[in-house]
Amino acid sequence: MEKEIFNKIECYCSGKSRLSIDEEKRFLSDINLHKYTGVNLSKNSGKISEWYVGMLLNNKGVEYIAQPTIRYGNNKRYLQPDFYIPNKNLFIEVKSRTYNCGGTSSEKIDHAARKYSTKLGLTKDYKNAKVLVVFCAGELFEDSTLQLINYKNKDSAQYVKDFVEFTKQYNILDWININDIDKYL
Repeated sequence: MEKEIFNKIECYCSGKSRLSIDEEKRFLSDINLHKYTGVNLSKNSGKISEWYVGMLLNNKGVEYIAQPTIRYGNNKRYLQPDFYIPNKNLFIEVKSRTYNCGGTSSEKIDHAARKYSTKLGLTKDYKNAKVLVVFCAGELFEDSTLQLINYKNKDSAQYVKDFVEFTKQYNILDWININDIDKYL
């Protein structure tokens, strides 16, 4: 049963299965999914995708901090990335999309670069950290996301190529498909 549940999570998060609205609702509501992960997923693709990335990091033996609080400026404000890998000085932002809950949207994805480029510079310990934006689940089927992931393709729009290269001048390491995360660990 556990292997079957993990395989369903892997298919969903890695983009190997594309669920309809109703299929996704049933999948994210499955009590066995909640029991297996130990996470109250609340029909949230973001939470299951974050759990999946954490499992990948665990399976690779990567030491990380989940949802660290990174204070900046006058220490009254903070960032809370999904993961931080101390020995790589690397933050991971997991982005997924769902039919069934608010959360990740195209605007928030583009905002990741601005958020980290301006806020990390206000910290003492993380100003040179990099951010890896990792796309999972339904986000892997969005045209705007595919443009970011595939910005090196010769057919990619020049704006997308320029945008990605611009973000890399600041704190973004790369914009990737979850299936390519091993290349960065």
